[in-house]
Amino acid sequence: DYFLEGYATGLSLQALLSAIKRPYRIHICFSAHNMSRIAKTAPSGIVIADNDVSGVGEKAAKVTGRPYILPPEGDLNDLHRAMGLFRASQWLKKQLGAIA
Repeated sequence: DYFLEGYATGLSLQALLSAIKRPYRIHICFSAHNMSRIAKTAPSGIVIADNDVSGVGEKAAKVTGRPYILPPEGDLNDLHRAMGLFRASQWLKKQLGAIA
């Protein structure tokens, strides 16, 4: 299970996970607060946090107690658009490997 804030981020995550042939169930939570609440109650999962200037996304991810992935800046959709499918999927694969 993957928990994240926004719809566009969810679509990017779906594309990247498909590219690296990883199974997925994506929970789009629509806000950092909802994401932390929902991820905390799930039995397992990974949080894909937004790297906002305010730090709200990372704070919400830490509150869950779950492993989380934080793009270098912005959200996963920003990374996907900047790097393209292949490079972004390889970046995600490396991040997931570090969690496992």
